[in-house]
Amino acid sequence: MKGSELLTRVYSLLRKASPEHADEFKNDFVSSSTDVMDMIADLNRHFEEVLLSIPSNTSNVRELLVDNIQPLDWIDNFEAHVLPILIRW
Repeated sequence: MKGSELLTRVYSLLRKASPEHADEFKNDFVSSSTDVMDMIADLNRHFEEVLLSIPSNTSNVRELLVDNIQPLDWIDNFEAHVLPILIRW
């Protein structure tokens, strides 16, 4: 999987769950990474910042944003744990 493919999957998941959140992500997320592992690190930094801005304790979810993970496992974690928190706020 390429970094751009991962980015497309993340955007699609966000779009399906909340078009507003997908638009915010599209406007706010910046990465020049093409390597999928670098893209995971960039996505983790982005979503850690977003989760920190939520007026609730998100430390358990932020701990799931790890850089050393296979892309499909990262997507599974994102969809199961991070995405529900993002769309709730």
